[in-house]
Amino acid sequence: MAWESVYTQSLRTTITAGIIAIGITALVGILTSVAALRASMTDSFRSFGANVVTIYGGVWKQKENSDQWYRTPVIEYHKARRFKERAGETMAKVAISGTASHNAELTSQYSHTDPNTPIIASDENYIEMTGFKIAQGRSFTTDEVNTQGNVLIIGIDLVKKLFPSMSITQAIGESVSIAGKHY
Repeated sequence: MAWESVYTQSLRTTITAGIIAIGITALVGILTSVAALRASMTDSFRSFGANVVTIYGGVWKQKENSDQWYRTPVIEYHKARRFKERAGETMAKVAISGTASHNAELTSQYSHTDPNTPIIASDENYIEMTGFKIAQGRSFTTDEVNTQGNVLIIGIDLVKKLFPSMSITQAIGESVSIAGKHY
């Protein structure tokens, strides 16, 4: 009796089967999209580091339940170095960084940037701790940090601006000056 009903009402059967097929396809598509989004977000958060704690000094903060603002104490470099040495590799990996300039102009022998390029001074752990990836070249070495070597890492947009006729690989080792000092 059921097969006879399906056969005699073939248009209704076809529409019902089509709706069921579309529903199942949509459900599978939604579940796949959610799984891909979850994996992408997990990878993004993992790149920041699951156990990263950032301590800022010298920033303005608003007092809780108040309209008043206050400035947090500036963390002096020698205190940050002492904290890094005490923490060591056994307790935690520590990166020290600070904004050296909000509006610097970088110059190469081929071109220069606008005078609004931010400069961040950092140590050998900064790239890893922030989740940045280096396309070509390498991060700073401990010796370069300790001797305050004149080296820098620049982003791909700056490479294209400062060395327009070179590839990223060719630009490695080239000279860039900031406020008259060569790096």
